[in-house]
Amino acid sequence: MLCASYQVPYQKKVLHFETRFFAKRQNVTGNFRMTRILTIIISTILISSCCSTDNKEFEFDHNEPRHLSCYNKGDTIYFENSKNDIDTITILSVDSAKGEKCFGLIAPRPMGKSCWVTIKFLPVDRWHGVTINGNTNDTTSIDYKNLIQITKDPIENKTLFDFDFKDFYTASETVLGKLNTDTLILNEMKITNYYEINHGFPERVKDSTNIETLIWTDKNGLTAYKNKAGDWWTKK
Repeated sequence: MLCASYQVPYQKKVLHFETRFFAKRQNVTGNFRMTRILTIIISTILISSCCSTDNKEFEFDHNEPRHLSCYNKGDTIYFENSKNDIDTITILSVDSAKGEKCFGLIAPRPMGKSCWVTIKFLPVDRWHGVTINGNTNDTTSIDYKNLIQITKDPIENKTLFDFDFKDFYTASETVLGKLNTDTLILNEMKITNYYEINHGFPERVKDSTNIETLIWTDKNGLTAYKNKAGDWWTKK
């Protein structure tokens, strides 16, 4: 009888232990399977990122490229101020790139078509540009500048303009603004149907030689510019 009285609680303990063990093993197996399923789903979404260029908002309309249509590779352009000082630039290239619309969690931000004009200053180029990697923000020095770059932004549904000339540059999301139809007379040059573009960071225009304003026309591109001292340079 004593043996029987000891065997019953012992068997109950073994049974309880075995029940808890199998319950834990089932939970671990279920969690592993769920984790594996989620990993497969997420990996599929990430890997399936793709790009297309079929949307109309990625393309320029027929008017937008005209803002730089006056330029040709190899052109040499002169600017003169009222003291007969000369600035000279040469056109290195006039180029464009097709944008892409991308899908997926790791897809880059979609960008539309872009076009640009690269320049170099003569006879000695003291003004070098910088390229920025959009993914890493790393910068690389280059021996030219993009005088103008036009980019379609399908997200904001805007056409963005970037200007970079000597120490003048605009913000990264500049809109060209309205066309001025009055007549400017600068250094005896008459200018009409023009755009006035101001420095994107006016607080950085400190020295008298810093450029603060550009005048742009579709006929002549960069037509004139003014420094902080009020000295105008006009295209010859």
